[in-house]
Amino acid sequence: MMEQLSLFGDFEPEKKDVQDTKQAPVTEATNPKSTSTFAPHHESIIDWVKEGYTVKQMCEILIKHKGFSGETYSQGTPKIYPQLMMYLTELEEQSVVKLAKVDPAGHGDFIDYDDQYVGRKCDAIFTMAEEGK
Repeated sequence: MMEQLSLFGDFEPEKKDVQDTKQAPVTEATNPKSTSTFAPHHESIIDWVKEGYTVKQMCEILIKHKGFSGETYSQGTPKIYPQLMMYLTELEEQSVVKLAKVDPAGHGDFIDYDDQYVGRKCDAIFTMAEEGK
C-alpha cells in the first residue's frame, strides 16, 4: 500500500538554535568586513592623507600598486571608492583623520567641507585630525 502525501505536508522545517541577543560585544576588528581589506594598507593610507592625496588618487595607487580591482562604475569612478570612503570615515570617527574638502561635481574644484554640507562627494581630501583643528 502506498503512503499518501499531503500537499500541505507534515514537514516541519528544521529549527535552528536561536542565540541569545544579549551577548558580549564583539572585540575583534572594529572595521566592517567591506572596509577591513584596507587595514593592511593603513600606514600607506595615512601617509597619503598626510601628503594631501585625494581619495580617487589613493584608489588609483591601490589599484596600480597594491592589487585592488580596477573595475569602475559607468562614470569612471573606481568601485573601491565607496569602500575607501567608508574606511576613511571610520578613521574620522576615531579622530584619526578629518574630511577637509569635497569635490561636488567631479571636476577637481574642491570646496571646504563642513558638517552642514549635504551634497555629492565625487572626490574628497582628508587631513590628519590634529591638522584640521
